[in-house]
Amino acid sequence: MGRLPLGRDEGAEAGRASISPRAEELLARIDRELPALARDLIPRAPSASPRFLAAPDDPGEHKPEWHQFGIITHTRRFVAALGDEVPRAVREVDPAIAVRVDRSLDQRLGDLTRRELLLVAGYWHDIGKFTTRTIGRRGDWRFIGHAHDSARLITGGRADPADGLGARHGLDPAQIAHVARLADLHYAPMELKLSLDRAGDTPAGRDVYAEIAARLGAEGYAVCCLFWADCLAKGETERQRAQRPQLRTLFERTLRAVDARLRPPRGSAAAGE
Repeated sequence: MGRLPLGRDEGAEAGRASISPRAEELLARIDRELPALARDLIPRAPSASPRFLAAPDDPGEHKPEWHQFGIITHTRRFVAALGDEVPRAVREVDPAIAVRVDRSLDQRLGDLTRRELLLVAGYWHDIGKFTTRTIGRRGDWRFIGHAHDSARLITGGRADPADGLGARHGLDPAQIAHVARLADLHYAPMELKLSLDRAGDTPAGRDVYAEIAARLGAEGYAVCCLFWADCLAKGETERQRAQRPQLRTLFERTLRAVDARLRPPRGSAAAGE
């Protein structure tokens, strides 16, 4: 632990930033409890099975054509990517945007920074997969609605030992709402792009990426980080390798659109110009 997204230093130290003792303890606890949490949640899944319960991190119990790893390993790789590969990717898009993303994540929400809460969201972004897994028409695993269910588990949807993860881990109401929204939106750039494309009849001059940025709102920078971490953490399956250039373009164009919407006016004190 101790590696956080979008640290200020360049080179070998990129991605490293200080983390509070409170956050260090919280993240270590969440990481340690992931296997037990999975086993608590799996019985709710429509496709719950003794095999899934016994081996919740088995890649074969995930979606092997898209995911090289099981859900827990994918999650841990996701969090690791937030500490190194994602910051590097943001800087490659535009160093100035990286500075603004960094400033956004430095903001505090209660006793934690948004940077630290981003990692919490990373750990919990896919917990809804343990409750929503079904069998598709081709016999493959499906996880429809898992992001929404992840958010519900974070906020607490009903009186159940596995619900209300945010409160159980000492987050305050504002922090819980923030982490739940990030979990719910973690793959939204792709979902929104597909939805807008399917709508068709795109008027001349319509900017699909500006529409995506508007829907992501104030969490746009953080969601872009989560989206790219998710893409990277899926591993090197044939389908992922084939799709990665398209995903990288989607990441870059969405990040630029988010920045155009969220950056301070040129010349303002907040813009640092």
